[in-house]
Amino acid sequence: MGDLPVALRSRLRRAAPLWLVLGALATIGVVGPRFPREREISYELGLAAPDVARLDVTWTAEGTAEPAVAATWHFAPGKAPTSLRHRAPLADATYDVEVLLERAAPLPPLDTRRRVRVDASSLAVPLATDASR
Repeated sequence: MGDLPVALRSRLRRAAPLWLVLGALATIGVVGPRFPREREISYELGLAAPDVARLDVTWTAEGTAEPAVAATWHFAPGKAPTSLRHRAPLADATYDVEVLLERAAPLPPLDTRRRVRVDASSLAVPLATDASR
């Protein structure tokens, strides 16, 4: 920089913070979605709710073996809600969601998997259609 005119050096020096901010914003735009954020997930049990005794849910990001989120709820007979809300830290990604619904006798448990794309702050996972089997 020693052979640049003084006026140009002065302008470059004043613009340096702007370039740093622009670089940081570009990095956040690329890397930011990979960081987990708090999401509101709604598990929709619908009309199957009175038969649900336990709900196990495991979220595993595509291409990984370790679950990102796992949760279990137990319900007294007939007390499961039709819609269960849960907050969980999930990054923008596609997840394999494994759901185990234990139901009141004589109904057998239901073990199902589905792929869910997470890219919003809230999402719904419908389970009522699975539970009607």
